[in-house]
Amino acid sequence: MLATATHDHKRGEDVRARLAVLSAVPRLWEEAVGRWSRMADECGADIHPADRYQLFQTLFGAWPASADQALPEDFPGRVSGWLEKSLREARLRSSWEQPEAGYEADARKLLHHLLAKPEFTRDMGAFVARLLPAARADSLVQTVLKFTLPGVPDIYRGSELEDLSLVDPDNRRPVDYARRLRLLDEGDVAEGEKMVLIQRLLRYRKDHPDLFALGSYRPLCPAGPRAEHIFAFERRHAGVRLCCAVMIRCGRILTEQGTLPPAQWWSDSRLEGKVDPMAAEMFASTPYFINLSE
Repeated sequence: MLATATHDHKRGEDVRARLAVLSAVPRLWEEAVGRWSRMADECGADIHPADRYQLFQTLFGAWPASADQALPEDFPGRVSGWLEKSLREARLRSSWEQPEAGYEADARKLLHHLLAKPEFTRDMGAFVARLLPAARADSLVQTVLKFTLPGVPDIYRGSELEDLSLVDPDNRRPVDYARRLRLLDEGDVAEGEKMVLIQRLLRYRKDHPDLFALGSYRPLCPAGPRAEHIFAFERRHAGVRLCCAVMIRCGRILTEQGTLPPAQWWSDSRLEGKVDPMAAEMFASTPYFINLSE
């Protein structure tokens, strides 16, 4: 089974896709944490640096996508629930057996201090917006691999759209299926890009079940100056071939450009065999390339 989210995950699959980008832009993240730490110091709460740091990570990962979007009313409560469980399950400064009420109260005080501070919410919103192109690319790449690599893909309830859920019970909230049906009917790629992609991949699996259940798997070697930024493979069965290539390790260029890399960045990078298009063509409009031929 290929699962990217479950009833027991601590951070939803798209929260983790965002967090994965941070390793590509360590200087930006270091600067952001420095700014937020100075704002946190104003609160006066004596919170361990590791707990403060993890709070910054979670706020970044679960923050609403739009930089100018007001926080949903339930957002502070959702993060507060995650915070309590995080502290207790770490069993370092609190625990389920012996809850440290005073420390947990100070941690909540810090959270609410940050969320009530316009300087922080503006900064966090802008930082999320800056890294969003890279995070969404990671999310789409993760989705493609889940549905095309050998194995059986599993979709956890609600994760067809952007999944910014946190630990249970947050990841078990009611799912707005009416919204999902509407987006599918309208073919809304802007809002439902991941779900439209899932629909396409499920159609492939339905139309060619033997390819995905019995087909061979062979890695394809990329070549050229950007070879390290391409992961590719093919699957074959009974005359049907699936070629899949995805962008990897592109967080920095996506953040710098704010969009997919230009053709000149890829130069003459391509896959082995010269059967498939050049990388610049494969990744001209999406961070993935899927071609199914018979």
